[in-house]
Amino acid sequence: MKSEEIAKLAGVSRSTVSRVLNNNSYVSKETRDKILQVIQEYKYVPNHSAQVLAGKSANVIGLFIIAVYDVNRSSGIYNDNYFAPLLDAVVDRANYNDSYVLVNTIYTESDYDKIREAYFQRRIDSVIIVGNENAHLVELMKLGIPMVMIGYDPMQLPENVGDYRIGVIHPTDYEGACDAMEYLISLRHRKIGILNGNFGALSARERFRAYRDTMEKHQLPIQDEYVLQGSYRTYVA
Repeated sequence: MKSEEIAKLAGVSRSTVSRVLNNNSYVSKETRDKILQVIQEYKYVPNHSAQVLAGKSANVIGLFIIAVYDVNRSSGIYNDNYFAPLLDAVVDRANYNDSYVLVNTIYTESDYDKIREAYFQRRIDSVIIVGNENAHLVELMKLGIPMVMIGYDPMQLPENVGDYRIGVIHPTDYEGACDAMEYLISLRHRKIGILNGNFGALSARERFRAYRDTMEKHQLPIQDEYVLQGSYRTYVA
């Protein structure tokens, strides 16, 4: 779908559609809402390459942390032992390269629209997404935006992944947990427990799978009292 078709469906001129896509203030709220409704309904994606050629790059990286399974955590996520150092590293590297970082958290399914909107409005040029696999991410790939996903399951990538500009950083949670289990067993420990993280996270599922598989491999029993459920939260007394 082209911008001319959006204009026809909304009953406005193509230039008006262009002004809305470029977040120009010289459009009435009624007209803007009408155009945005059509864009949302038909999942219209503007040609970002052409827009960049017409203007200057925003030089901004969007860092989005997915915490859909921890909606009640609020700002505590930025004090987390995992997310906080990662955030510092991204910001420091961006500063070194004279870039900026826009940081946001995805707490609900509807929050994924934040990524789409930031890209449409040209407030970001690329995206780093930290969190779990989700069907929304496949849709975001189709925008053509350069994207790096951290903690995403590579097996969830579409078959035509080569058509998209994405990179995946996938920690070896399963292999690392297996190594830890083998070490404990080599020390002749047999009653081994596990404190799980939130199972909404890929890392938690992979580590528990490693625990279960290694226990079964060595024919060691898994008692209910050996398995405790955690939440990946950091508590400060």
